Amino acid sequence: MPHTRRGVLAGGIGLLASNLAGCIGGGGGSQDETNGTANSTTQAGGTPAIEPAATVEMADTSFDPVTVSVDPESFVEWVNRDGISHTVVSDQFSDASVCWTFETEDLGEGDTDRFYFAETGVYEYYCDIHGRETMCGAVLVGDVEYDETNLPCVEAGATTGGSDDGGGGGGSDGDGGGYY
Repeated sequence: MPHTRRGVLAGGIGLLASNLAGCIGGGGGSQDETNGTANSTTQAGGTPAIEPAATVEMADTSFDPVTVSVDPESFVEWVNRDGISHTVVSDQFSDASVCWTFETEDLGEGDTDRFYFAETGVYEYYCDIHGRETMCGAVLVGDVEYDETNLPCVEAGATTGGSDDGGGGGGSDGDGGGYY
């Protein structure tokens, strides 16, 4: 199907307008044009891709660690270690979070996806399958302060050990009910 210059331009303007509306409305966020995804594990020419600065594992209906800290211009990778599917969907739970757009397909056991974080900020996200109150997290890019209790899946006073040291957990209230 041939594409005209006007059609492509009109489509791009429509996409930009809808993305902007998501940020202004305080809803699900939108694409920050300085960031982008990189879903492959090799670069053009077959050379290995840049290693992620941090890896977040999805298991037992939680992200581990719940928060991870990286430098600007870094990749973060999410890997599903669970026997059930998970997603990673950008959101803004707090005023501390920047507006961004990222949404994975359903990730089955062993599947991965990654995102390139170009600029300093707090990037909040959740699993669309299990919900914000059950499975959420944040990527802290650069020198930023963040209170994990801003996350709907972290109770006030709870400690998750959330840093890039692999500690953490959270996302579950431990009763085992209603997460599937």
